[in-house]
Amino acid sequence: MSKIIENNNGKYDDFINYIREEERVYLFLGAGFSKQMGFWLWDEFVNEVIEKFENLSFSIKEYLKRMDKKYALDYLESIDEDKFYQIVDNLYNEKEAKINTEIINAMYQILHDDKFKIITTNFDKIFKKKLDIEKVHLNFNPDKKINYLHGRIDDKESLILTQKKYFKNYLERNSPIKIFLTNVFSNYPVIFIGYSLSDYEILQILYDTKKSGRNRYVLLPEYNNNKDYNSILEKIYKENFNLIVLKYDIENKGYDALISYLEQINNLLYPKNTSLNAKEEAENAK
Repeated sequence: MSKIIENNNGKYDDFINYIREEERVYLFLGAGFSKQMGFWLWDEFVNEVIEKFENLSFSIKEYLKRMDKKYALDYLESIDEDKFYQIVDNLYNEKEAKINTEIINAMYQILHDDKFKIITTNFDKIFKKKLDIEKVHLNFNPDKKINYLHGRIDDKESLILTQKKYFKNYLERNSPIKIFLTNVFSNYPVIFIGYSLSDYEILQILYDTKKSGRNRYVLLPEYNNNKDYNSILEKIYKENFNLIVLKYDIENKGYDALISYLEQINNLLYPKNTSLNAKEEAENAK
């Protein structure tokens, strides 16, 4: 078995067995997942939007890049809302025209098994195409295959990009997102993939539900020079949020190792399907 799996002192055996026994499991997909398909990390995306506002001075652009990204988007939306959303839409359409779906093919069986539900903070339409999901429903529902926490690019009204929308959707009393996530985190296992765990609003819900008894896992990249840092995170995540860290080695392959790692998990959960068969099925499904 490869280093990606064997370097966690038996954690993966426990993880695979636990996931096999559960009737429903949530995959929480962040920007690091979409990055593998050719999209941006959050900061990269915001900086791209800033650069598209060609009438802004160099100084203003530099200040916007250094400030909190949600506030930067607040400012851009306020000066020209139509242009702002047109830029966002154009950027995503350009990326989707040349997308790499290798990471989706690597976990083909997982994504097509109805026991696995998806929560994502990403805006792209890839799962709409790959899983044949036509509409965005803002009434969050644990039974849906995928819940877009921050909307989807083809539905402007659903998008949560700016700070004021974050406040409205996370901090207001009886917020639908908060109710939905509290339900999920309290009652089901969750696997965080490509998600930085940097959103305070989501961390608060994880903290409030940490005694639920449900296992939560976070996939964490590791290389030789960040092992001590990861050991600190591992302790903090476990004590504060009851999160179990699963590390994967990126020393040689870089962040592309995530694809190999997910493919191994897919094949451990579905041993009758070799990775070759999984890829062939994925290609045939296109």
